Amino acid sequence: MFFHIPIILYGQHQGYIYGDIVLKNKKVYTGQISWGSGQRLWSDIFWVAKQEHPNLKYLNEYQLDDLPQEPSESALDWQFMNLWKDKYPARKTEALCRFGDISRIHVTGKNTAQVYFKNGFKYRVIADEDAPGNLAKELWVLGDKNSYKIPWDQISSINFKPTPNFLSLLKGNPLYGTMMTSAGTLSGYIEFGKNKSRDIRYLKGRTKEGENLQIMFKHIRRLEKRDNEMIVKLLSGKIITLAYIEDFTSGNENIVVMHPSFGKVTVKWKAFRSLSFEKIDENTGYEHYPTAKKIYSVALTKDKMIFKGNSVFDMDEEFDFELLEGSKDGISYQIPFRFISRIIPFNVYYSKVVLKNNKTLLLGHHNDVTARNWGMMVWQANSKFQYIPWGNLTELRIR
Repeated sequence: MFFHIPIILYGQHQGYIYGDIVLKNKKVYTGQISWGSGQRLWSDIFWVAKQEHPNLKYLNEYQLDDLPQEPSESALDWQFMNLWKDKYPARKTEALCRFGDISRIHVTGKNTAQVYFKNGFKYRVIADEDAPGNLAKELWVLGDKNSYKIPWDQISSINFKPTPNFLSLLKGNPLYGTMMTSAGTLSGYIEFGKNKSRDIRYLKGRTKEGENLQIMFKHIRRLEKRDNEMIVKLLSGKIITLAYIEDFTSGNENIVVMHPSFGKVTVKWKAFRSLSFEKIDENTGYEHYPTAKKIYSVALTKDKMIFKGNSVFDMDEEFDFELLEGSKDGISYQIPFRFISRIIPFNVYYSKVVLKNNKTLLLGHHNDVTARNWGMMVWQANSKFQYIPWGNLTELRIR
């Protein structure tokens, strides 16, 4: 059964990835860019692995021996891990950022690239085993008159730039709204289930009576959880109760909310409360992702020492656009360090993360916030470095 209701259009297109794709033959395609792995918004995560791990060279052999190992180290055989597996402890080193933080991507091989950021710094990266589609898959470009599918091996570089307010060939608008969760409220771009991020996609479900329904998102005003059912409130005023929603109420999928001001939050069914669709915030374009800075912190230790300076978190993240990851009670967070005020190890499984808006999160289940963290490197004013094991850290204050 389909619902056809008068359409209310809202929103702008600045949140979409946009730029020039330069081919090896010098031909240039300009337009809205979609990744083969599904990303099409500046707030989406670019997920690759770093080819280098330069900070471990500052640790001595005893410090290296004390670093936590991957649970299945013997099974690790990634290409990028082989670069240093004979010398350093085995661990995958992800390079996570949002597309809005990137200036340019220079393709260097079948599954390798150099990623340049807005501050001019670059990472040499390789496709991550868990997300191979971020490199080495085709890109789609939506220009002014046509769309183009471009194979990765034909690309020389991808140069990002601000998106026009309106993209003439774009089908549908991005989903945007305010989500209520068990941990509070967030507003941003919405991705529902498997890549349902535009209002021309369908919410598919089944009523208690067994009737299968498909409702286009552009017709929905609000979704509310009531026990194990979803209350769907349409723009027409009609209210529908769904006992089952494809890809969500089963607990296997999530709703994602993203915004330049906080990062990406992934919400499972048990933590979901409601979602109201709204007009898109104008402050979501490429220019709202600021130029990166080094992470500057003050580290307090259990032996009453204080170290301050530019810092490397988990011996890996050193810029404020990089993401801290953690989760609890059905909600997973990927937060740029620029929005974090303090990190306080709570126990071996969790850490308290205080944001600059004074919100406090208790996060676990990821290396960043558990005893599997590799510790801190702090470069002091005298250019000397100080390594601080995670177990010796009592608080990290980020400026």
